[in-house]
Amino acid sequence: MPLLVDSPTELTTAATDFALGLLAVAGWFGLYRLPHRNLARRLWLALLAALAASSFLGAAAHAIRMDKAVNDLLWQPLYFLLGLTLTLLALVAVAGWRGEPAAAGAVKWLLPLPFLVVAVTWLGSGSFIWFVLFEALIMIFCAGVYLSLVRRRHPGSGWVLAGIMISILAAVVQAAGPYSFKLIWLFDHNGLFHIVQLPGVVCFVVGAHKNLTANL
Repeated sequence: MPLLVDSPTELTTAATDFALGLLAVAGWFGLYRLPHRNLARRLWLALLAALAASSFLGAAAHAIRMDKAVNDLLWQPLYFLLGLTLTLLALVAVAGWRGEPAAAGAVKWLLPLPFLVVAVTWLGSGSFIWFVLFEALIMIFCAGVYLSLVRRRHPGSGWVLAGIMISILAAVVQAAGPYSFKLIWLFDHNGLFHIVQLPGVVCFVVGAHKNLTANL
């Protein structure tokens, strides 16, 4: 039996997911080399690690031929990692908005959220709408925080806000599916979501780098 699925759109979705993971890994190493050892740096590194892990796992879920039951099971840690990525973004926003002590205090309240996302999604028979709702709430919160930080000329906040807005656009592109289109290869709404998200990740990394190096 072939290792990979037959669907061309699933294969391009896997390829773009893998590219997203590689970009997150590159961003992780870029921030890891900075001399800072503060909470903001640790949060950004954890965010990029979670994003990379979810992207590589997503690539496997889309590309590798497996039983539906196995694929459904694989999506549970995927939802957790995606939820963790969003939760860490919220903590980064709190750190910029209220300071690192406030973010440290918020960890115990926010880190259970990814587990809640998995539980609610599981109880909802794997419906993606629950994750979309969670993502929307986190993104609205982060956009509001970073809009205020831009007004305060907080270093790197404009880049992070751009990353948030691109991420929202990517989510809209995905939620508008299902659809497919051909651009050399055949893509669907999931593949386009990953493509749109790529510059968003670049914005996040640039914003984080500018913020972490502002006082060097």
